[in-house]
Amino acid sequence: MPLPPYGVAKSSASQDCLIGKWRKAESFASVSFFPIVVGSMCSVCQSGVSWGGIFCSPFNLIPISFLVLMRIDFATRKIAKLLKPQKVIEQNEDSFTIHTYSSLRNYLVTFKVGEEFDEDNKGLDNRKCKSLVTWDNDRLTCIQKGEKKNRGWTHWMEGDKLHLEMFCEGQVCKQTFQRA
Repeated sequence: MPLPPYGVAKSSASQDCLIGKWRKAESFASVSFFPIVVGSMCSVCQSGVSWGGIFCSPFNLIPISFLVLMRIDFATRKIAKLLKPQKVIEQNEDSFTIHTYSSLRNYLVTFKVGEEFDEDNKGLDNRKCKSLVTWDNDRLTCIQKGEKKNRGWTHWMEGDKLHLEMFCEGQVCKQTFQRA
């Protein structure tokens, strides 16, 4: 797996996420690649929560029915159940960049809260849609307009946990990530 172009930090064998896998791959050099993460309080939610960081998922609980609804092919569904995705969030006030890494596929979305943007879900379900991310109290909520009805996601923080709730046509998929 190619390493992302980020900063360098010392290795820590205790992490069990993709950065940990990158560390193992780079153990001969005893250094690892870490994103340089920016986090600042946004001007809208005023929660004081730092969204910037690296978040690892200890397991993947995406229901097969949700993957079928999203028209993910059989082989990819089987592989997806085994993945432990990682999210890297960079925040500068109301501008966000969210990288999602896995050993199968990587995904990047960049947006400014309150501004609609064109989103190309290449590598996920290969759909294009119009997306709008807004604050719902201290939650980031995205509504995606496109081929699928009532589609989107919500992110929120509780302590060192990042919660993700994806929804599409009445089905809901929940994931929890731990700050690394």
